Amino acid sequence: MLTVEDIEAIRRAYFVEQQSIRAIAREQKHHRRVVREAVAGASPPRQYRLGQPKPKPVVDPVRPHIDGWLDGDATAPRKQRHTAKRIYDRLVAEQQFRGSERTVRQYVEEWKRAHQRDTLGFVPLAYAPGAEAQCDWGDAVVEIGGVQQTAQVFCLRLCYSLKPFVCAFPAAKQECFFAGHVAGFHAFGAVPQRITYDNLTTAVRRVLEGRTRLEQEAFVAFRGHYLFRTHFCLPGKEGAHEKPMVESLVGYARRNFLVPMPKVASWEALNAHLAARCAAEDERTVAKRPASIGAMWPEEQAAMLPLQRHDHPCCRTVPVKVNRMGLVTFERNRYSVFSRYGGQHLLLRVFAWHVELSDGQTVLARHARLYGRDGEQLDPLHYLELLERKTGAFDLARPIQQWEKTWPPIYRRYLEALRQARPAGATREFVRILQLHARYAPEALTTALERALALRCWSADSVEQLVRQAQQPDAPATTVDLAAAPALVHLANVVIPLPDLASYAPLLAEVQA
Repeated sequence: MLTVEDIEAIRRAYFVEQQSIRAIAREQKHHRRVVREAVAGASPPRQYRLGQPKPKPVVDPVRPHIDGWLDGDATAPRKQRHTAKRIYDRLVAEQQFRGSERTVRQYVEEWKRAHQRDTLGFVPLAYAPGAEAQCDWGDAVVEIGGVQQTAQVFCLRLCYSLKPFVCAFPAAKQECFFAGHVAGFHAFGAVPQRITYDNLTTAVRRVLEGRTRLEQEAFVAFRGHYLFRTHFCLPGKEGAHEKPMVESLVGYARRNFLVPMPKVASWEALNAHLAARCAAEDERTVAKRPASIGAMWPEEQAAMLPLQRHDHPCCRTVPVKVNRMGLVTFERNRYSVFSRYGGQHLLLRVFAWHVELSDGQTVLARHARLYGRDGEQLDPLHYLELLERKTGAFDLARPIQQWEKTWPPIYRRYLEALRQARPAGATREFVRILQLHARYAPEALTTALERALALRCWSADSVEQLVRQAQQPDAPATTVDLAAAPALVHLANVVIPLPDLASYAPLLAEVQA
């Protein structure tokens, strides 16, 4: 086989040194046909090819078995086909094969290369403004509140302007899938006419022939609310390149938006960071595009579907039963509700970031959603009604212990002073004071407890009265001139007897005791 140096030497000898083809072939030991081709420069260097395949004395005796197994894999399930290791094991067990595993691996690799289907090329595509978007999930490692975890990254990209939308969730649940769409629609201010997906289970219940799909009922309801059309990729390799726009966005967002690894306090902060990075993409001009993303975006937005007046409820509704501790369980996490609902059946509406418990008409409780396992969301207000009757459990109650960590110092000081002033019934009265959180702001109660401690007021009624006094400013005093109002002159002669305060002495002594 000629190298580029050999070709140079031949051409130099012929054109510069004026040697004949016969002389060059004799001196450089090439065939005259090879010299002529090198001089003409019309074809690349000839490569060596075997006229006949080399014999394989180790593999040839078992070749029919290997070929038969590999041919049979064409109709076998994709994940249950022969590997080179499995073929070697079968040859040893069934054919007493004495060769090495490496020999079998080389033959299997050659066989697959020879029987590989021709790779199809790609057709350049052109998208109309607003007509097409593509959606997909990715994942990335982030640090939320000091805890490193894997975030599921929702990506939605418009195909004409390439405007992206990226947000993150703790999991790729169906409610998160819907919430990502709604957030993307609001970021765009409009809805794409058609969205392309792969066959993700949050949207597809069953893959039928061709592009026909049996879709999830919840997804059909979601699509029917926003009125976009759907397009699903073919399963397997046939559909591997049907949504390249969003697949490139998944990798681009991971490398450019999430490097270095974000360290944020909350998921809200992470999504605010991603929203800012998506907005900054408006300044970028993608290769082979006539203008920047931001410059092409207004034309696309004008061609998209309008947003609906009300958003679709992005949630799942599941029936639950309240146990004797006022808790319901969902995905191995527990959420509290008022203890009086113990033993009853309620409805749990599961959103991406929170859950709601209702009786079908009224929302009874709302909690931040938990994504781990064996977690608890306990609202102490749900247990105060029960603790008013079971005051002995107050100090050991887990909801109160968790709540106490966030109390202002005045709460503990007031409770200790109340127990000293009124040993009997002090805990029950303090529980009644805590129940005021259902009607008044925590700041107002904190101020009222400061005044109540100073005035030595030891009841929930007095604390509530102090809250109301603080909320209602003092009304200015009004003076009535009786001389200027003849109709009221007779009031000047009215005598109002003073009360006998001595009758209050026994009551005052009882309070001071």
